[in-house]
Amino acid sequence: MRQVLVGIRKVAIFCHRWMGVAFCLLFAWWFASGIFMMYWDFPSVGQGDRLDHSDPIDASRIHLSPEEAFAKLGVEGSPTSVQLAMFDGRPVYRFGVGGGGRGGRGGRGGRGAPPPAAVPPLARGQAADAQGQSASKTGGEVAAQGGNPDGKESTDSGRGFKKGFGRGKRGDRGKRGGAVAEGFGRGGGGDGQKRGRGSPDGAAPTSATQSLRDNPVRPDDGAAGSGRSPAAAGKGPQGSSTEAVASATPPPPPPTPPRRAGRGGRGGGTMVYADDGSIQGQYTPELLLRTASHWAGQPPSFARVQEVTAVDQWTVQGGLRGQMPLWKYTFPDGQQVYMNQRSGEVVQYTTLGSRIGAELGPIPHWIYYTPLRVQQKLWSNIVIYTSGIGTVAALMGLIIGISLYSPNKRYRFEGAPSGIPYTGQKRLHMTLGLFFGIVTCTWAFSGMLSMDPFPVQRGPNGGQGGGGRVTSPLGRIQAVLRASRFQIDNYAAKSPQVALAQLGNLKVKQLDFTSFDDQPVYVAAIDSRETRIVPVEGAPRTEYDKDRIFDMVSNAAHPYDVVDRHLLTQYDRYYLDRHRERPLPVLFVKLNDPQHTQLYIDQRTGRVVGEHSDASSFMTRWLYHGLHSMDFPWLYNYRPAWDIVVLTLMLGGLWLCVTSMQLTWSLILRKLGFAGRSRDSRVKVETDGGLQDAGAVGD
Repeated sequence: MRQVLVGIRKVAIFCHRWMGVAFCLLFAWWFASGIFMMYWDFPSVGQGDRLDHSDPIDASRIHLSPEEAFAKLGVEGSPTSVQLAMFDGRPVYRFGVGGGGRGGRGGRGGRGAPPPAAVPPLARGQAADAQGQSASKTGGEVAAQGGNPDGKESTDSGRGFKKGFGRGKRGDRGKRGGAVAEGFGRGGGGDGQKRGRGSPDGAAPTSATQSLRDNPVRPDDGAAGSGRSPAAAGKGPQGSSTEAVASATPPPPPPTPPRRAGRGGRGGGTMVYADDGSIQGQYTPELLLRTASHWAGQPPSFARVQEVTAVDQWTVQGGLRGQMPLWKYTFPDGQQVYMNQRSGEVVQYTTLGSRIGAELGPIPHWIYYTPLRVQQKLWSNIVIYTSGIGTVAALMGLIIGISLYSPNKRYRFEGAPSGIPYTGQKRLHMTLGLFFGIVTCTWAFSGMLSMDPFPVQRGPNGGQGGGGRVTSPLGRIQAVLRASRFQIDNYAAKSPQVALAQLGNLKVKQLDFTSFDDQPVYVAAIDSRETRIVPVEGAPRTEYDKDRIFDMVSNAAHPYDVVDRHLLTQYDRYYLDRHRERPLPVLFVKLNDPQHTQLYIDQRTGRVVGEHSDASSFMTRWLYHGLHSMDFPWLYNYRPAWDIVVLTLMLGGLWLCVTSMQLTWSLILRKLGFAGRSRDSRVKVETDGGLQDAGAVGD
């Protein structure tokens, strides 16, 4: 039996050695890029970014009421949503004209969602950072651009450096503006967070269980929100583009007629200017140039215009591949603004710093190079199989190291006792493997899970979170927190001008016509984190009544009961954010339904901003996010504890990979006859027959 075990160990050593030769450089690449990913993400545009680049609403230029502006469209009935903001220096109403339904249904397929625009409505805000949880998609549609497969975007401690170096935007995540984006959409679909949160594909996961592979980010990337096949998304000559000076403006796009009621869809809707009632149709080249220049804060004459007809490195994520052609405006300071000429929307934005950060972090970490990434299936298989083989190699090395280690120090090197049968680099490699081999194995394995290589457990309603339908407790709760059918005349008693005046000197950038408890209210966004509630009947306030929310949830949950409810002031296991951008405090509610549903409700917006249930994927939360991002509350809540722990493990893993590379080089030289045999053969091992050469254990 002993000889059999020794034989198995020799085979394992042989496999581990040559797998290490093949993958040591890739592993070192992953560890080094993972360190940069702690503080940089793939560039993307999120709701917080849109608010940051928006102008405060100029109430003095609002000359039409919402009813009068909507009448300009010549459609019957009432819009499904209304929002007021600035566009091209003018106040504009955005009307959702989807076909009927509850105002809270826009998030599921876009009915009633306002149209995309240069400063899109809050309803298009990205999903909350659901690091490892089945977070509800209640904040409206998830941003389809940006995000990273690890689900770990730049951390708080890295922001000072990042701001000075050029902000690296978070994806799906635009995670910035969580307090606003999570609460403003008219969507109530509790689809939950996808596995690939922060996935490479642009990834902000759009639903409970999207993965890098499918969509994009994972693809969760918006996760490949275009709906096009990988092959279709990658059509066209690589890097095909046309350059021109700013004066050589792009050809005008075809007119975009306003959508009629009943024909809404994802992004369906129309913009009507509040100053003269004109309807925004096509986006002219001059308008696109002004919008891009305003975003970058640079004169239009500084812009170099380039038509992007095929995906480049910064539009490779799935959510953008289906929007070609785009127009890219490059400015002397390194800013690049990508515009969609059909929607007039800024869909991607990079700076010199964010591009450098991405080149050092997400791109090498996800093997996210354009020629490979556009081949969806090939890219997905390469990431899955390399991480799978890496997992096996690391696991074999760990098992070998444990089996060879001798606490009794039965090995001898020049007469001195030793617990390890090697010297030199092999000794260092084995020592590091015993300490950091487990995280190397778990990181490789959890990285593979980001691609969703295995079937994922589905909830009773077909989704991972399973709770988005109105028939479920979560669906009923979301519905009761939202309005019934949207009625524009409910806001006649208090005009937008009066609502803005009640907020005094606050610089409101977006005014959302919404409701709470079937009462019409305005929700004003001052910035990406600060909001105000202005009831049509009543004075402005900062949050809704906590007890009233609890009562509404309790009634909607019937026949199930609320078994726990309280104010949550710190992140917990299923509601957390390393960047501390998800709303806090929030109201926590736990039901006694079969799925043991837990809800997290933002008191400032009255929206469900997170949820977890037994139907949520254990694989996603713990095997992926837990093992890969180390997103444990006891680390996140005590920064820089998380940074210290993760950096230590990353550097240890990188050191382990460096020793592998050194051993690989020595092995290759030896096999080619350029070096003699290692001195490790001088190590002896104690046996019943005395000291024997340690080579019997395998070198």
